[in-house]
Amino acid sequence: MFSSLSRALHTSLKYHFGVRRTRALSTSIELTDEAIFTDEHQTLRFSLRKLIDQHINPYVDEWEEAKSFPAHQVFKKLGEAGFLGVNKPPEYGGLGLDFSFSAAVAEEL
Repeated sequence: MFSSLSRALHTSLKYHFGVRRTRALSTSIELTDEAIFTDEHQTLRFSLRKLIDQHINPYVDEWEEAKSFPAHQVFKKLGEAGFLGVNKPPEYGGLGLDFSFSAAVAEEL
């Protein structure tokens, strides 16, 4: 019974979300970015990746050596760029996007 239920679930997910089975486990599924994120999500992720590559990654080794993390500066940069509070209303300083955009930001971080 579990096997047929698993197959039915996989078939349903494959049809609706474009998922496919992984070879390692026949009951596990892999969601592709295309199945989850829209072009708007990808644009947001690209912008965040660009900010990280320009303002965070170049300093990681320096921070590691100093055994410190300038959280105030990093989070200020992220906030100024609009990546904190993505799903909060604009009247409170957020972007007013749905939770899926917060998931995209969290995944990129």
